[in-house]
Amino acid sequence: MALTLVLLVPVASAGTIGFDDIDAEDGSVAQQRYEGFQWDARWALGHTSMPGFSGITNSGVQFLYNAGLTSNLVISRTNPFDLLGLYLAAPDLRSRAYWVKLTAYDSSNQVIGTTGYKTIGTSPLWVGTPFTNVSRLVIDPYGGLFSIDGLQYRNTLVNLSEAGALALFAIGLLGLWAARRRT
Repeated sequence: MALTLVLLVPVASAGTIGFDDIDAEDGSVAQQRYEGFQWDARWALGHTSMPGFSGITNSGVQFLYNAGLTSNLVISRTNPFDLLGLYLAAPDLRSRAYWVKLTAYDSSNQVIGTTGYKTIGTSPLWVGTPFTNVSRLVIDPYGGLFSIDGLQYRNTLVNLSEAGALALFAIGLLGLWAARRRT
């Protein structure tokens, strides 16, 4: 009798957050808990038809930006995620940001990593960030307006501890014993 045990491993799911499916009339991303993330209420939804913002998106026509020249804007989530990167740009305006820094924190509020200040222009710049197990992301311009678009993330896999693996193995053995007893 051949016995095959199958271990089910969670599959990572990835996503890209563009902002084109947000209805500007229904409220902000903060009110909508958009894509399962918690968005700082200071994010504003922008459109490429706004003066100075025409070439600012990676794709589509909507994006988020720091209305009122705010800094230290937050994106967080209860379930940690792996941040793969996002597009940053600045409008073609006098009040634009020239540098933006990303800092990622885990659920214990410990810094996972930072990009340092990245120089941005009026065209979208991909900032790849292999930050894993992120609970909170802080995006800080060095003054001025900036936008984000095309945020790419992956759901963080939950590691099964040794005790959990042992318990799972014991449950499997118990099930095999019960099945064998029935026959």
